[in-house]
Amino acid sequence: MNHFFKSRTAALLTVAALSLSNAYAQNAPVAKSVERPAITLKVGDAAPSIVAEKWIKGKPITKFEKGRVYVMEFWATWCGPCRASMPHLSEVARKYKKDADVISFNVKELIAGKNKNGDYIAKVERFVSRLGDGMDYIVAADVREDVMWNTWLVASGKFGIPVAYIIDQAGKIAWIGHPASVEGPLEMVIAGTYNEEGKAKLAQKVKEHDAQSKALKADLKVAEDAKDYKKALQIVDQLIPMSPFGVGSLAGKKYKFLAEIDAKKANAYGLEALKTYENDPLTLQSLAADVSDYKLALKLMEKAAAKSDSEDPYAVTNLGKAYYRAGDTKKAIETQQRVIDILNDTSLVEQKQQVKDAAQETMKIYKTGGKLVDNEA
Repeated sequence: MNHFFKSRTAALLTVAALSLSNAYAQNAPVAKSVERPAITLKVGDAAPSIVAEKWIKGKPITKFEKGRVYVMEFWATWCGPCRASMPHLSEVARKYKKDADVISFNVKELIAGKNKNGDYIAKVERFVSRLGDGMDYIVAADVREDVMWNTWLVASGKFGIPVAYIIDQAGKIAWIGHPASVEGPLEMVIAGTYNEEGKAKLAQKVKEHDAQSKALKADLKVAEDAKDYKKALQIVDQLIPMSPFGVGSLAGKKYKFLAEIDAKKANAYGLEALKTYENDPLTLQSLAADVSDYKLALKLMEKAAAKSDSEDPYAVTNLGKAYYRAGDTKKAIETQQRVIDILNDTSLVEQKQQVKDAAQETMKIYKTGGKLVDNEA
């Protein structure tokens, strides 16, 4: 089994939530000694104003029109859970475009760097442009003074992203939560049924969904332990459409089960994934981690890298490893040099020295013909 992408993809999706669902949010660093302000923005309140440094994609929306529903979502390029939410949020935007607009605001882009005058707009524009239809909704960036961050997230007691808000037809906040859970309440808000009765029905539906998912995952473990790959494959096929947030690990399992049953079908599934997940680079990277055919893994990783930010050290690192595993040492060395250059660029992000050292160690492996091991940086 091939794990050479795992450490980087896992790092990107590492979660440290304080105020959002602890499985799906990544925090912007906050000094522990700072006392958090009182919550002043709640469900039922009028939505705050919209202030953008720049509108990156789609038609600018400067105010909430009466009679129209909106989803306001907040993200950053460094936030793994935000990126994992983008495919589902794009589906929601397309499905409900007649009645609702989805607006995604980039916030706290410079949080990991010392240079607070860095050109974060160029970085966001590049990210959005490369991802293409992977962000199939309106995108804007917060001003350098963090107005949107403060008037929306901090005001509502949210210090982790992603987080989404539904604004109803009257311009009031109807719901606050994770974008992976936005569709149910959005559909009800549009229909005018998001009342106490509707909320109770939705809560019951979510409870049943979670129970079914938990049961299927338990059955999957039993099937895996028994090496009943046909049964495991059936269960994975049920779980994938039930998982709006990060299907990469399930896609990887599906490939592995198919490989145990029929190598040709596994290869066909990998090739099909290039199209199915063409706008979901994190899923492509995760799937590549479980593909034992190194040439196929390279195809998946090339597609993932093409859809990722060109300055994303994790994606570029994984691409270099894919080249090396596939036997192209020259390209692996060239790609790893890009990683080193990216990590040494402090214009926007300050990388930890241990990350830089690990990149140099990987370069030594490429140049000496060494062996990559699991969790190699």
